[in-house]
Amino acid sequence: MTTLPGSALLDKQLFQGLDGITQLCAGGESPALRSHNKAVSNFLEDKSDGMPGRVRMADVHERCKARVAALTGLPASDIGFFLNSSDALSTAMAALDLQGGNVVVARGDFNSLALNAELAVRRAGAALNYAGDGMVFDEDDIAAATDADTRAIAVSHVSHLTGRRCDLARLREIADASGARLIVDCAHSLGAMPIDGAMADVLVSCTYKWQLGVHGSAVFAVNSARWPDAAARTIGWHAVEPVDHWRNSEVFDVRSDAARFEAGNPPYMALYVLDNGLAHLQQLSPATRAAHILALSSGMRHVLTDLGVDVLTPGDAAARAGNIAFAVDDPMAVVAALRAQGIFVWGGEGRVRFSAHVYNDANDLLALSEALAGINPALLRQD
Repeated sequence: MTTLPGSALLDKQLFQGLDGITQLCAGGESPALRSHNKAVSNFLEDKSDGMPGRVRMADVHERCKARVAALTGLPASDIGFFLNSSDALSTAMAALDLQGGNVVVARGDFNSLALNAELAVRRAGAALNYAGDGMVFDEDDIAAATDADTRAIAVSHVSHLTGRRCDLARLREIADASGARLIVDCAHSLGAMPIDGAMADVLVSCTYKWQLGVHGSAVFAVNSARWPDAAARTIGWHAVEPVDHWRNSEVFDVRSDAARFEAGNPPYMALYVLDNGLAHLQQLSPATRAAHILALSSGMRHVLTDLGVDVLTPGDAAARAGNIAFAVDDPMAVVAALRAQGIFVWGGEGRVRFSAHVYNDANDLLALSEALAGINPALLRQD
């Protein structure tokens, strides 16, 4: 068994609501940093300070781009922000040329990927190719669904459903074989696992999970080296080069960086919070974060395999991240039984999911193991 970290990387006292609680919900909602209250207050003060305050708001926007760039390996100029990741996925799909082609998504992947792909192919008279048949899918399933007419592969880096982590380099090879774009939702890896953003044409992510932010902002990163001519579907004052003249709607130049996708104001208040969350994460090296999370996810997986339940997440560290999931008939009954013992986990879609992050430690695994031992074993089985 992997040696478990003795203490959390970020002190639990930095977070709200963790006193006496084992919080294993980062894949759904991570706990809020206490200092987020100050971040919101800073935004409100800047908003009230006229033009100098607006300059500071723009500074936070740029700083968030730089922080996300450091997490993805992409230049800050490739980073933009939307209100949510579904909007980001929709924008990526709208930029595709799908005539006579198809989009590949996995049947067991997050439904926003399939929904946005379905809408895009309907509008273009194209096709949607589903990869795999079950909850767990892999790169071979993606390859089998991809053909010479594939225009894009849309996939999660880490599955929300099973916790499996895809090999981005392998997916890049599959996409390149058909000249397809690779659109990656990294909501369950951004801030937790290293991401080679150079492998993707587009990265999208929410910011309220492993990123320690809140709802109201989402990452949209378009890889300018791979897709320099990706076109925005909307336009507004923020998407064009500024011209200090009231007639600037008559002659304009669309920005060349990712700001061309941000038609209007960025989600400033959420970005103040995200800036604070990422600042805390980036006190730790990417390797330190990843090693801690993988050690804890290994420990959670061992707890489940010792119980003999139907674990969905691979044991290979290269094929998992912070999510460990197991299949059950009544996931919400398991969630409720654990919550009654002070263990917060996530459930639904035929599985229960445990998520370990930088505020978790070996004591949380011990508490989880003891709580599971006290649950009716029949609840943990799938008929």
